[in-house]
Amino acid sequence: LAGLSVFTLGGLCFGFDSVYPVLYSSGAFLDLCAADEAAACAARSGEERQRSCCKAQASSFVSLSSVSLFAADGVMVAYGELMDRRGARWCISVAL
Repeated sequence: LAGLSVFTLGGLCFGFDSVYPVLYSSGAFLDLCAADEAAACAARSGEERQRSCCKAQASSFVSLSSVSLFAADGVMVAYGELMDRRGARWCISVAL
């Protein structure tokens, strides 16, 4: 039961680095780059598209992953407090 809770509460934020190439190739936060950098990035193909186009785009991804990790830690504190007060069965039954 505890192992299942850990795996389901881990979520995307702990595997965020593996999502970066997908987000880069889809053009997420590309509007933060200068117009010439964005145009050069849009012209890329293959594995080159899976890298950041500018520093502003890369720092946005770092900020996004930092916020998601901070939020996940905050939720885990609340979840741990509930788990201590109510017990594992109650928490899992509410989650389901």
